[in-house]
Formats: sequence, structure tokens, C-alpha cells
Amino acid sequence: MYPQEEIVRVWLEEEGFLTMSNIRVGRREIDLLAMHPVTGEKRHIEVHVSVKPVGRIRSGRHVKISKQSLSKRVGDIVQRKFEGAIRKRVKKLLGTGDYKCYQVWGKIRGDDPDDVVSEFKKHDVEVVYIKDIIDQLKQKFKQTKRTYQDEVRKYVQLLDEFTPS
Repeated sequence: MYPQEEIVRVWLEEEGFLTMSNIRVGRREIDLLAMHPVTGEKRHIEVHVSVKPVGRIRSGRHVKISKQSLSKRVGDIVQRKFEGAIRKRVKKLLGTGDYKCYQVWGKIRGDDPDDVVSEFKKHDVEVVYIKDIIDQLKQKFKQTKRTYQDEVRKYVQLLDEFTPS
């Protein structure tokens, strides 16, 4: 699992969710599934975070794709990450089609972030930013005043302690 996916996994676990990660579906992969044992809430989460994003959001690696409308690009991402065989597998693993979809992003360049959020919302996919997740974790760990041994939790604590606010 990539570090950004580990951070999202820890965030979900800190919210009380049980998680499954890196579930293969043919040549594709579901990043994370989460189930809350108390509330019954179920989530499918896809994570796309780059330290140095090269441009507008897109569903593939080809720059030509980035010239398409935002609506088309978001639709392609949703189709690739949340529909078809992926949706069928998620329903089977979660035992229901009643679950929420989330797309986690790092920085967005070349597209208006509010427009990105709106376009994903049209497909019932909520956008969450990794920075917000990290900030929530830092705040939570600061409140507990506990020293964690888990690598991701410890790393977030170290970042909070030794980097300027």
C-alpha cells in the first residue's frame, strides 16, 4: 500500500471504521473499503495524491485527455474507479449496494477545486483532500497526548511536532 493510502486507512480507523485495502478486480484495484461496526456506514475510497501534480485531473496518463471538459474527465474517472466490475465487487464485499464513494486528492492544478468537487458530487462521489485528512489526524493525535508505535501514526505525530504550523 502506498503512503497516501496508509494515511487514509489510519484516518478511517481513527473514525472507527474497519478497513480492507488493495483489492484486485481483474487488472484494476480498489484502494480501500471501510465498514463502521457501530453505525453500519460503508465506504469505497479511491486515493490519488501526487507530490508534484503535472496538470489537470484526468483518468489516464495521456495529456490529450486533459484537454477534454472537466465533466468528461470526471465521468471517465468515476467510470474507471467506481463503476462496472468495480461496483459489482464492492457490492459483493460489502454485502450491499448502499455505500458512499469518496475520491481523495492531493493538490489540483489547472482545474478549479470547487468545480472538481461539484462534478464529482454529480456522480455521488465526495471529494476529500489529503491535507484535510492529515490536519484532522494531527489534531486528534495532539488531543490524545499518546505516543503511537504504528508507523503512520508516529510519522504524523513527528510531522506535527517538528514542522512549522
